[in-house]
Amino acid sequence: VFSDLHYGSLYCLKEQHRDFILRCYHDHGIRDFFNPGDTLEGYYKHAAFERSSESWEDQAAEYLDSVPQLPGMRVFFIDGNHDLVWTDRTGVESGRNLVRFARERGREDHVFFGSRGALVQYGDTKIELFHPKKGAAYALSYQLQNKIRDTAPERLPAILLCGHTHQYVKFRRSNCFAFYAGTYQHGDAPYGRSIGGDVAMGGLVIDWRVDDDGVVRELGDRIILARHDAKVFDVAV
Repeated sequence: VFSDLHYGSLYCLKEQHRDFILRCYHDHGIRDFFNPGDTLEGYYKHAAFERSSESWEDQAAEYLDSVPQLPGMRVFFIDGNHDLVWTDRTGVESGRNLVRFARERGREDHVFFGSRGALVQYGDTKIELFHPKKGAAYALSYQLQNKIRDTAPERLPAILLCGHTHQYVKFRRSNCFAFYAGTYQHGDAPYGRSIGGDVAMGGLVIDWRVDDDGVVRELGDRIILARHDAKVFDVAV
């Protein structure tokens, strides 16, 4: 799982993201990756001086140039709020456009499920990708606990993968394992500084086993953190 990549941001950790994919692919035999949103930086006015690319095409090219194309690899993704800025400006869903753009480059490895959220039947496991509007509460799991509580049982996934907050959280409620999935945008980015704490720079590796009823009975996860030193300003005294 990788989330909140923000390609087109000066703070996007491109090399670390690429290294995560290659490590998962070669060392762990992983072929399928899930991304719950904010693939691109978008075009927020407040981030005018934080972008490395000014157009949708350039941000999408940054992403596809960095993400390796590997045999059997697939990326399942939704759009988050930053992607949706492009959707609002163009009238075409950013993720749908990204799939088209990838195919023009000879890539068939991206599958788009829509904006903000999607339920995916992945083999014998129901997985939900979710990108909320609100940031995390003081208790980081609070928003996701409420979402699980308010979801009809027939719609409840076994695994809930959530973006947006740039945090790592894991908990279980009502037979649902929920995760905030971290980020590949540096914590020195204005958003990272604005939340007043450390962001979880990195991605997740999750393995699990379900029973005949689709309930997860065994689950293991680990976060692979990306290394990037904080920027410190030296002042002569």
